[in-house]
Amino acid sequence: MDEHGETLRARHRHVEPVRVEQEVDTSRHILPGRARHRVENHRRLLALEAVDCAHPDSYGNTVADASHRHVVRSDDKNVLGLEPARLAVPKEDLLELEEELDAAAENSPLTGLPARTTLVAAHHVLDGLANGNRTERTPGDPAAAESYGGRLFALAPVLQRANTELGASVEDNMNAYVDVDPHGSALKFLVGYGHFCEVMPEVHRDLYSVSGGRDTGFRLEHRSEELGVYEARDTMLWSLGATTAPAPPPMHTMGFDRLARTAPVLDAMHSTQVVSRLVAYYDRALQEAPLVPSAVLQEITGAGRAEFNRVRAACWAFADFAFGIAHATYALHLVGEKTETELWEAHEWLSVCWTYTEFRRWLAEASGLPGGTVSRVLEPFVLDLDRKKTWSSSAFYGMATSRLSRESIEQR
Repeated sequence: MDEHGETLRARHRHVEPVRVEQEVDTSRHILPGRARHRVENHRRLLALEAVDCAHPDSYGNTVADASHRHVVRSDDKNVLGLEPARLAVPKEDLLELEEELDAAAENSPLTGLPARTTLVAAHHVLDGLANGNRTERTPGDPAAAESYGGRLFALAPVLQRANTELGASVEDNMNAYVDVDPHGSALKFLVGYGHFCEVMPEVHRDLYSVSGGRDTGFRLEHRSEELGVYEARDTMLWSLGATTAPAPPPMHTMGFDRLARTAPVLDAMHSTQVVSRLVAYYDRALQEAPLVPSAVLQEITGAGRAEFNRVRAACWAFADFAFGIAHATYALHLVGEKTETELWEAHEWLSVCWTYTEFRRWLAEASGLPGGTVSRVLEPFVLDLDRKKTWSSSAFYGMATSRLSRESIEQR
């Protein structure tokens, strides 16, 4: 999307999944014989719509309901000066469960799948939670989507062991995923463990008393009233510091239907105008309490607050841009302008596959900042499959979360 007329596509012929620099022949399929699944592709895609475990209440009140990721154990330093409790049988059972969940995660059927395959499935579930079923016009659950998205860091161990094959398309990746995890149970397991791994470090530091068991469920209680007060304050600070913004300009005012009609080939001038408008909006509209000091932000990202905000605004703008085309494609399908087969184009935009180099350049152009500044801001949030960098941050999930409202598409 530059001065030479190159425009955005949901995927490209030479693509790298998060800094994989070599050119990839995307005409190859992940698994052999994908074409013969084409007739039942949409039905196979729908299998994941039942995976709605991300609602906060759906995890239940017990740790036994949770699933995978290696628990990051803290050291044994008693930071609050509490006396270590006697190792009770319920805690012993919980620690045994932790070991079993770690082992189960090591053998997850998703391990070894291409990184893009797992991400395509996760993005599909996230979109279903956020926006509901568009063809049946059932509402989504934004709270569930936020909970689910905030725990996608639990996929990092699987992604770090993944291969970098891209497949021919989202359709190809979805078929590969459904072959391995047809009911979505493996994905549900991993995301559930995102909750589990948030709790277990504090269990190891003896900050909770543990009661119950596997049959009845484990119950964790703070060992002192003071601990409960600190956690309540922490929750309040997190809520007060969350990034907020009013709803962006309605989708029907931006001409996403025009872009969707010609996708994957887009009008470069129109695309640039839409992205620029969204960047300008988010640069003004995103609000948050400055709980992170500017010096700390500079140390983490290598950029000042204004630069960080500008790059973040560009990230949100591109998220809305891709989501707007996907949403408009579904809208055109509902009025008979797009076939069911053409709906796969919507899913290409719901789970985009852009090269890191291209995306960084687009962010630089959209934000008006040097590419080096953009790279420094992105660095803490990038999972580099070449370097196998550890990544477990959900704090800035909102950077790439679309805020387009469901109602905006219905105003067209």
